[in-house]
Amino acid sequence: MATLIKKRLEELCLSDQSLRTLWAQWTFDEQLISKALNSVSQIFPHYSLHDSSHSNQIVTNIERILGEDNIKLLSATDLWLILESAFYHDIGMVIPMETIREDWENIDFKNHLEIISNNPSHELHTIASEFRSSNLTEIFQTSQWPLDVFENIRLLLADFYRSKHADRSGKIVKNPWQEIHLNSPRNELLPARLFKILSTISSHHGYSFEEVLRLPKKEVGIGNDDAHPRYVACLLRLGDLLDLDDNRFCPVMLKTAGALPASTHSHIEKHMSIEHFRMDQNRIEVHALCQSYEGYSATMGWFKYLEQEINNQMMHWDDIVPSKEMGLLPTIGSLDVQLNGFELLGQNQTPNFQIDKDKMLDLLQGSGVYDKPSQCIREVLQNAVDATFLKLWIDKDILGKYKSTDFSTPSNEIKNILDSDYKIEISIEEMSCVDDHIKWNISIKDHGIGIDKDSLSYLQTVGSSSKNFQKKALINTMPTWLKPSGAFGIGFQSIFLITDQVKLRSKGMYSGEVIEVEMNNPSKEHSGNIFIKSIPDSYKFDIGTTIKFQIESLRIPSSFSYSFDDKNTCYEINNYDFIEEKQLNVEILQLIHEVEKFGRNNYIPISVNFSGSNFNVNTLDFNSDGCFDIEGFRINLRKDSSGKAFTDNLYHSEILFKGQPLETSFMTPFAFFNIDLLGFQANEILEINRNKIKSSVKMDVERSIAEAIIKYLKINRDRFDEDDKQFIDSIIINLNYDYFNGDFKDHNILPNLRINNYTIKDLLEYDSIILKERNYINSEVRLGHIHHKIEIYHEPEKSITISYDKNHDSTVLSFFKRFIIPNHFKGVKISRYDNKGGEYIENIMEYDKYNCFFDINKELLKLILSFEHRERWPRMVFFCQNEFLDLAVNIEKIGFSERLWFFISYEIIFPKLPVMVLPFKAGDNSFTPYNLDRLIEWVYENRANNEVTKEQISESYHRYIEYIQNIMNE
Repeated sequence: MATLIKKRLEELCLSDQSLRTLWAQWTFDEQLISKALNSVSQIFPHYSLHDSSHSNQIVTNIERILGEDNIKLLSATDLWLILESAFYHDIGMVIPMETIREDWENIDFKNHLEIISNNPSHELHTIASEFRSSNLTEIFQTSQWPLDVFENIRLLLADFYRSKHADRSGKIVKNPWQEIHLNSPRNELLPARLFKILSTISSHHGYSFEEVLRLPKKEVGIGNDDAHPRYVACLLRLGDLLDLDDNRFCPVMLKTAGALPASTHSHIEKHMSIEHFRMDQNRIEVHALCQSYEGYSATMGWFKYLEQEINNQMMHWDDIVPSKEMGLLPTIGSLDVQLNGFELLGQNQTPNFQIDKDKMLDLLQGSGVYDKPSQCIREVLQNAVDATFLKLWIDKDILGKYKSTDFSTPSNEIKNILDSDYKIEISIEEMSCVDDHIKWNISIKDHGIGIDKDSLSYLQTVGSSSKNFQKKALINTMPTWLKPSGAFGIGFQSIFLITDQVKLRSKGMYSGEVIEVEMNNPSKEHSGNIFIKSIPDSYKFDIGTTIKFQIESLRIPSSFSYSFDDKNTCYEINNYDFIEEKQLNVEILQLIHEVEKFGRNNYIPISVNFSGSNFNVNTLDFNSDGCFDIEGFRINLRKDSSGKAFTDNLYHSEILFKGQPLETSFMTPFAFFNIDLLGFQANEILEINRNKIKSSVKMDVERSIAEAIIKYLKINRDRFDEDDKQFIDSIIINLNYDYFNGDFKDHNILPNLRINNYTIKDLLEYDSIILKERNYINSEVRLGHIHHKIEIYHEPEKSITISYDKNHDSTVLSFFKRFIIPNHFKGVKISRYDNKGGEYIENIMEYDKYNCFFDINKELLKLILSFEHRERWPRMVFFCQNEFLDLAVNIEKIGFSERLWFFISYEIIFPKLPVMVLPFKAGDNSFTPYNLDRLIEWVYENRANNEVTKEQISESYHRYIEYIQNIMNE
């Protein structure tokens, strides 16, 4: 129990009539605040004790640090401030129910939930996500135990108020009755100024050390006393940090808290791990032995806080201590943390992997993240576009501008707003040419939200913008099409691939302050140093950011590559005559080309001033024909040069991410689409170079794209004529089948789609269709027959033949085979013709409209069964021939196996034919029965015809085995 400071205060107050009010106030507050602090456990039962035992321990720690002689040098006012602040500093953790009710609906709490739910590494991420997306009624209805919901609410509230409790403590000191009904007297006996000093001291235990230094060093106290707020605040911070012994947690309180979060277990271990603890006027030493990595990390983090605090105070001790007579702080001895059973690479270092920043840019340059250094300009432009989108939305949603404009979808009205007030301005100017090297000054100015000192911390670290959760919370309120691209690539630091120094001037929208920043290449002589300067008279500047840097190019490059769509570079080359000895500005023009490519699929207007000549970059037209925004996509149906939207071709439709083209494409029959991914996070779906979709999520993204195109086509179908509707329906059928196993029977049969001069309606008039698929063995022969790819001719008795190359280019024919034949024909006979001249092999499929059967000639069956099956499924499945229909099974019951019909042709989708499980093991050329007894049992249990007996199945299998063995031995 703390005694020295209390006794000294009592001694001074009793000896001086003017000081007795201090003692009276303290004796009253000690009991009153101690009682109030017991309420902390209502919201924070899983925290360490923050009651009067913690307050008394802080006072005891301060007594140890000062020693009895120094305590006698303190004024009564300082002693009173120490005692009161030790008890008041955590009073902000007392939360009245009315405050909770108000804050639950407050935007600050909702933003807090948003931030946690956007941070998957936060221990409350799952809970916050549930509360953000559901109402309380739904949460209680779906909960297995209602008290679990109360526990989760308490955890969320504790996390919310933890960061606010220091400020709340300051407010409560000023108005204890109004804030929490704490009946601590506030009257004319003690000046209100003294309670304001106590308020700042109590709240500053949770502030930065820089804020503590702004407290006054000296104040008028009571009577003849002086008070020293800065000194008392520093003592409070040290006393609080040094309360780390193993009695901070109450086992009974923890037992009532329910399920404890991981951080609580870590902090319990932090306190329980203390094995040696010295604290006096001369020295502070602590040794800890932790049993888990989590406890080790928590303990080490606490020791670093303590060490940093003591070092900060020592560096400024002359500006803190009331008089030099009081001496120095105790020195830091050994603050040692060990992890039981493990060796550490360095003392008090968390063992983890790190990236050498000096090698980072070299790694990036050699990794192919950017094909050309000039491509990194898109990262800087993307930052400008993201900042502009955010500013536009804040102006609209928070500041109330553009109230009459609908922002749910793009419109020309919004484009006019952007053109008027939000243009990105780029200036490129030649500065000098020395020794065949040209230096260029480049500036990029935006009218976005700007950068302040807080957001600068995200700019300086590769990939850290993904941790700006406040920004994420704002983005989540925006319409999908307007949302910035988020964090991707390597961010702003990629600019150092083309320059060594960047200067920016920015006025932040939130802070209103103007800063100038010089950022240096982390791999060069300045080692990534950042210099920040505040600019006065901020009212003179507009909100936004201007970035300036220099790049260097060769006067005449020794070699280069370019694309024909780079019109400026083409013009430069076409007008360059080497005998004139003028410079060839290819490198800088390619940088401009990157700006132009960026602008093509971007909404924000961009203007470029190149050596005095102005031009506007072509940006995205808000009302492009066919533009369609739905559920995170912008779909644009492209037309060819003749104005047709649909043709008999297969296309690699273009995929974009937030307007920027990707190398990944999406296969679509009959039409070419631009597919802009608006509702995805870049770090979740894109590779680091931002050029391709990650293979791990490619299938999921493709399914989402297919769904969006289907919705787009269905909504817009009535805009097209009857011929185009045929193509639209076929695209829907294809995508439904490929990605959703869709049932296409109810679709229009697309009668007007044509194969040569025959419509599908014409072909369906025949009772039999024969497909002859040629596969040319010799590539020269195949090329020679390229103009004979598809032939159609009549056969007798209502039959027609379609003869085609396997590598035909008719999407309609592929569609006909995949979707029309299986739904309009019942039986099929398959054979193979081997051209004796060795030119080609022909698979022949004869489809019958009325009779359900499967027949295959023996040569082709032998060939299929002879295929090598390396590292594939041992069990084979094939269609039932009519003489073995007793072996037909329910196809839905068949598991992983070799489906032998794919060895005929992947393009053919057969009619709904009976299927059997073969009694042989794939790859076994002896064709010995494979697990036959169990197979007979399984087929009987899953037979297609319930009238078939097990004996009939057994007899049919033995006949089939003999039949196949005879074929293979011929």
